Amino acid sequence: YVPFEDLAKVLSHVKIDYVFTAFINALPKEDLENYLVKLKETFQHQKVFITGWQIQLNNPTLPRSVKVIQDYKDFKKYLC
Repeated sequence: YVPFEDLAKVLSHVKIDYVFTAFINALPKEDLENYLVKLKETFQHQKVFITGWQIQLNNPTLPRSVKVIQDYKDFKKYLC
Protein backbone atom coordinates (compact mmCIF):
# COMPACT_ATOMS: atom_id res chain seq x y z
CA TYR A 1 0.00 0.00 0.00
CA VAL A 2 0.94 3.61 -0.49
CA PRO A 3 0.49 5.41 2.85
CA PHE A 4 -2.59 7.60 2.80
CA GLU A 5 -0.60 10.49 4.27
CA ASP A 6 1.51 10.45 1.10
CA LEU A 7 -1.57 10.34 -1.11
CA ALA A 8 -3.07 13.30 0.74
CA LYS A 9 0.16 15.27 0.22
CA VAL A 10 -0.23 14.85 -3.53
CA LEU A 11 -3.56 16.68 -3.34
CA SER A 12 -1.88 19.72 -1.81
CA HIS A 13 0.60 19.97 -4.70
CA VAL A 14 -1.27 18.83 -7.80
CA LYS A 15 -4.81 19.27 -9.11
CA ILE A 16 -6.14 15.76 -9.60
CA ASP A 17 -9.30 14.88 -11.53
CA TYR A 18 -8.97 11.09 -11.56
CA VAL A 19 -7.41 8.38 -9.42
CA PHE A 20 -6.60 5.00 -10.94
CA THR A 21 -5.26 2.03 -9.03
CA ALA A 22 -4.88 -1.70 -9.61
CA PHE A 23 -5.22 -4.36 -6.93
CA ILE A 24 -3.00 -7.25 -7.94
CA ASN A 25 -1.59 -8.75 -4.73
CA ALA A 26 -3.72 -11.00 -2.54
CA LEU A 27 -5.56 -9.39 0.35
CA PRO A 28 -8.69 -10.25 2.30
CA LYS A 29 -11.97 -8.84 1.02
CA GLU A 30 -12.53 -6.85 4.22
CA ASP A 31 -9.10 -5.19 3.92
CA LEU A 32 -9.79 -4.37 0.29
CA GLU A 33 -13.16 -2.81 1.13
CA ASN A 34 -11.65 -0.79 3.99
CA TYR A 35 -8.88 0.46 1.69
CA LEU A 36 -11.42 1.52 -0.92
CA VAL A 37 -13.44 3.46 1.65
CA LYS A 38 -10.34 5.25 2.88
CA LEU A 39 -9.22 5.91 -0.70
CA LYS A 40 -12.55 7.54 -1.53
CA GLU A 41 -12.47 9.55 1.71
CA THR A 42 -9.03 10.85 0.73
CA PHE A 43 -10.10 11.65 -2.83
CA GLN A 44 -13.62 12.90 -2.16
CA HIS A 45 -13.81 15.18 -5.20
CA GLN A 46 -12.06 12.95 -7.70
CA LYS A 47 -13.36 10.10 -9.78
CA VAL A 48 -11.77 6.85 -8.60
CA PHE A 49 -11.22 3.97 -11.00
CA ILE A 50 -10.01 0.54 -9.91
CA THR A 51 -9.00 -2.67 -11.61
CA GLY A 52 -7.05 -5.86 -10.95
CA TRP A 53 -7.43 -9.50 -10.16
CA GLN A 54 -8.36 -8.86 -6.51
CA ILE A 55 -11.35 -6.80 -7.62
CA GLN A 56 -12.54 -9.63 -9.85
CA LEU A 57 -11.83 -12.29 -7.23
CA ASN A 58 -13.30 -10.54 -4.16
CA ASN A 59 -16.12 -8.55 -5.79
CA PRO A 60 -15.93 -5.93 -3.02
CA THR A 61 -18.69 -3.57 -1.98
CA LEU A 62 -17.71 -0.28 -3.58
CA PRO A 63 -17.99 3.21 -2.15
CA ARG A 64 -20.19 5.56 -4.14
CA SER A 65 -18.57 6.81 -7.36
CA VAL A 66 -15.78 4.22 -7.39
CA LYS A 67 -15.86 2.53 -10.78
CA VAL A 68 -14.40 -0.82 -11.81
CA ILE A 69 -12.48 -0.81 -15.08
CA GLN A 70 -12.36 -4.21 -16.77
CA ASP A 71 -11.25 -3.16 -20.25
CA TYR A 72 -10.76 -0.17 -22.56
CA LYS A 73 -14.49 -0.03 -23.24
CA ASP A 74 -15.08 0.87 -19.59
CA PHE A 75 -12.61 3.73 -19.91
CA LYS A 76 -14.48 5.02 -22.92
CA LYS A 77 -17.82 4.69 -21.13
CA TYR A 78 -16.72 6.62 -18.03
CA LEU A 79 -14.47 9.23 -19.62
CA CYS A 80 -16.30 10.18 -22.79
